[in-house]
Amino acid sequence: MGLIRAAVLTDYPVVARRLGLDPTAALRAVGLSHAAIEQPQQLISSDAMVRLLEDSAARTRCPSVGLQLAEMRKLSHFGVVSLLLAHQRTLRDVVQMGMQYLTLMNPSVALHLEDTGKTAVLHHAFLTDQPMAASQVTELQAAAITKLFREIVGKDWRPNLVQFTHPEPASVDAHRRFFGCKLAFDAESNTIAFPSTDLDLANPSGDPMMAVYARSLIDAVPARPSGSLVEDVNRLIHLFLPIGRATIEQVAHSFERNVRSLQRELGAAGTTFSALLNATRRNLAGGYLRNMRFDIGDVAALLGFAQHGSFTRWFAREFGETPAAFRAKRAS
Repeated sequence: MGLIRAAVLTDYPVVARRLGLDPTAALRAVGLSHAAIEQPQQLISSDAMVRLLEDSAARTRCPSVGLQLAEMRKLSHFGVVSLLLAHQRTLRDVVQMGMQYLTLMNPSVALHLEDTGKTAVLHHAFLTDQPMAASQVTELQAAAITKLFREIVGKDWRPNLVQFTHPEPASVDAHRRFFGCKLAFDAESNTIAFPSTDLDLANPSGDPMMAVYARSLIDAVPARPSGSLVEDVNRLIHLFLPIGRATIEQVAHSFERNVRSLQRELGAAGTTFSALLNATRRNLAGGYLRNMRFDIGDVAALLGFAQHGSFTRWFAREFGETPAAFRAKRAS
């Protein structure tokens, strides 16, 4: 089961009451409780958290539940990792430590940085056990990253572009106010783009000695079970698929392993790269096909198929109908 630290919902009762919801009833409806979210380091079901935010947005007709939660977040909500992030030397160091340690603390979070030398693109995803709408948690994640950057290098920091894979909500006023940049919805992946030069912005509060101390505290925490490699590979597949890099060679390179070593380690964990890739494709296929902005050839490419026909055969085998039939049923 996908898990995330309860700290992400610390301020949910405040936001819920502001929107006219009973937070106790809303939490109970998805199998959570006040007791569960009052312990920031406790792990809760990521699927339950996603359902909570989506249900809250639907019931209140408020498209910015995730943004409102992000606006209330403090650096301390990252737990012991906050001490590590707060004392990194530059924004680049913050991103690198975040990719290494935030995913360690929150297994459902996936992050990957692409730096072309001109533009830096931070890809992010939130992994769920079951395919489900997750626009609120995706926006919460993007906003939390943006707020973290502002706390590190200055409150006036702005990205160039923020993209979301979900459809544009009825109102984006809150989104424009928060991000202060160009927004794009129905995109191929969830990203935050900004000038590469921003990665070298200095952190005025950075203290290298404190960073070393914080890292020692985190490294002293008992390691996650052996399944963590599977989680790490799964995260990269989710991030790499839309940008055409979800191959075992690319993933092995990201882990500084050779392909044979990665295959051996996944086998020891009871799975294969192909099985993880297939599961991720199944998880994403329905959402892409429901997005009428993409034709079926686009969906095939987003899922890593070189040919339309290969995708159609795979989809029919997995779901018992063609992609065109699936789309036609949902459209009607």
